[in-house]
Amino acid sequence: MPLPLSAKFAMARINGNILYNVVWNVTPESDLLDTSNKEGGGFKDYVPGLAGAKIHFEGWWDAHNNMYDAPLNIFNGAYLTNVLLYTTTLSSPYWNFPLVVVGPAPMMADVKDLVKYTFDANAKGVFYYPTGSI
Repeated sequence: MPLPLSAKFAMARINGNILYNVVWNVTPESDLLDTSNKEGGGFKDYVPGLAGAKIHFEGWWDAHNNMYDAPLNIFNGAYLTNVLLYTTTLSSPYWNFPLVVVGPAPMMADVKDLVKYTFDANAKGVFYYPTGSI
């Protein structure tokens, strides 16, 4: 019987440091190289090319631990090491990104809401899918 998993305990660690977040998304991707030819029966064909992953984070800004400062150092163009995204607790399966590069990292402040952040990053080199079960 399938066992759905609540994301309420999903966690993010960057080089062992807590990143308070409410959303993380991982999108693995490969360039699809067109190998269509006249022997393909009128159908397109592809082979995978370069692989990578895009990562997206959203959360509320921690006023006691500014994410733009050390130890997190999350800012546009920064390299982050050992980015681990746990599916639930620290003993659960997790995404493992040894190195990522940060893209845009804006902060939002709405008078009727918390001060929030969002940022995107791309895997730089190899990364590992979650393995095992809960």
